[in-house]
Amino acid sequence: MFDKNDNAYVVMPFGRIVAASKASGWTDWKLLFDGTFYDGGRTLNAFGEVLVDDSRIATDGVLSVMYQRKSSGTTPSSIRVIDFRLS
Repeated sequence: MFDKNDNAYVVMPFGRIVAASKASGWTDWKLLFDGTFYDGGRTLNAFGEVLVDDSRIATDGVLSVMYQRKSSGTTPSSIRVIDFRLS
């Protein structure tokens, strides 16, 4: 998906996010988020694929990602949303 400046973003399984700039011709791919919160090293603990609200990236400059947390045993796992404000 693309932001209002035509920079590309890809949200990969387990919540990893990579991006490339239009200025480079989309050749400068770099990891922006590896699924880890940096305030204490907590992880998203995301299970598999995620869903992205691609309309918010163009209108609000926000990358909104819905993910399911891994469960343990027979305990149901929670669904969560995390928002990333793009600069």
